[in-house]
Amino acid sequence: ALSYTADSTNGMGYVLKLGDGSFVIWDGGFTGDAARLCEYMKKNTTQGEKPRVRLWILTHMHIDHIQCFQEFADKFAGEIKLENVMASVPEAYCDPEGACPAWDKVQRSVRLFGGARIVKPMEGDRIKLPGAYIEVLGTYSLVVAHGLRSEARNDTSVVTRIICANTEILLPGDAQIPLGEALVAEYGAALASKYVQVAHHGSIKWPTTRAFYEAAKPEYVFFPGSASRYAENRKTDINTYLINLVGKDHVYVADGAYFELTLG
Repeated sequence: ALSYTADSTNGMGYVLKLGDGSFVIWDGGFTGDAARLCEYMKKNTTQGEKPRVRLWILTHMHIDHIQCFQEFADKFAGEIKLENVMASVPEAYCDPEGACPAWDKVQRSVRLFGGARIVKPMEGDRIKLPGAYIEVLGTYSLVVAHGLRSEARNDTSVVTRIICANTEILLPGDAQIPLGEALVAEYGAALASKYVQVAHHGSIKWPTTRAFYEAAKPEYVFFPGSASRYAENRKTDINTYLINLVGKDHVYVADGAYFELTLG
């Protein structure tokens, strides 16, 4: 659950606690979520020990996905041990937003943790962790590899999948149509996952493809947005298909209360 406001209704944050008590984080939310995230990890770490974050994944360089990390670096870097930050910023791609100054700021934030290193994701990476694996399924290079083109920074999202206890959790970040098409072309039915994050907050204007969800075949979905954003977006054709597929009781909106899922 994130600190959504009337003006900030997107954003996402996920925390994976591993078998040895360490953590992996995806994005984290907004500036207001940094203190809450720090406290959450402390509560879930053995008393007297610093939380250990093996990997912090920043899916892409939009403010609703990096604000928490930047605030955390400024105020709480000394409260945790951060080992790696995964981020992918293409050297060149068609983006009407222009250059990406946020990347320079993120790199400065990483240095505040002291000893943390930046790792670049590559399709096919399979990261072995205590009790789980993380697969890197896509970055913007997958769009290029399939002869596609994007005009959105969202399609630079790092697409990952958690595999734990024979359960798959697919997290496509803010993938729009080109990245969705590339993922289906590359993996097809192999995208099937029990839990799937709704891409780009279930956007009305810039969603991913229905074919992506047809291939993923989720039983449950995570909606990374406020309750008001969900109410506004759920009636689109793609979101209606997805909600009907899993059932409205299997849609978890990141607003109100924390949702915790135990695997293994």
